[in-house]
Amino acid sequence: MERERIRSRREQGEETRKVLLEVGARLFGTTGFHGVSMRQLVSEAGVNLSTVNYHFGSKAGLYRAIIETIIAVQPEIFPAEEYVLTRLKDADNDPVKQAECVKWYVGRMVRGLIGNPDHVWPAFIISRELAQPSEEFAFLLDEFFNPSFHSLRALVSGVLPEGTEPEEVVITVHGIIGMLVKFLEGRDLITQRLGWDGYGPAEVEKLASVLSKRAAGYLGLPMESV
Repeated sequence: MERERIRSRREQGEETRKVLLEVGARLFGTTGFHGVSMRQLVSEAGVNLSTVNYHFGSKAGLYRAIIETIIAVQPEIFPAEEYVLTRLKDADNDPVKQAECVKWYVGRMVRGLIGNPDHVWPAFIISRELAQPSEEFAFLLDEFFNPSFHSLRALVSGVLPEGTEPEEVVITVHGIIGMLVKFLEGRDLITQRLGWDGYGPAEVEKLASVLSKRAAGYLGLPMESV
């Protein structure tokens, strides 16, 4: 019986921690770290202040835990640089095959950033960190932004003409990232103009299809398969 009570308390604690992470991600994604008060956090999570302190130590501790969950899913969105290089090598400088690599990559980004409901608010936190860095920015830079950038740079530099200036490569990489971020930030307006109720599975696949094709064209590759 005692073992069952311990297990029950543990499960309740894990559920409470999950709720705090979810509510915290939504609030921090909406108003940023400094825009969230502890009173608002505990009210919307339906817990008391001591519960937050027990699980995370402080609001900053909760924010750090959310940042760590964002870093943990980075490989799901951005393929490892080594794998990108392998795919490009297999393309053997064939523009059509290179275009397919680009479509695969951008499609993966769309599905990971826009298509996964669990990643929506973390994506807003990422966007906010870029605009208004917090004390966690350096951690995010090392563990999320830089690996993501190196991965996408490997793709872009691998398909652009040989001798393309490094500055152009960097600008092009950020152009692709910015395209996807705007489809997150402008979701309400975009879906309204498209007559969509939201980004459901069918809508995400449409976005992945169009944006990956246009990204190939943006990089000077064939947009349509031959």
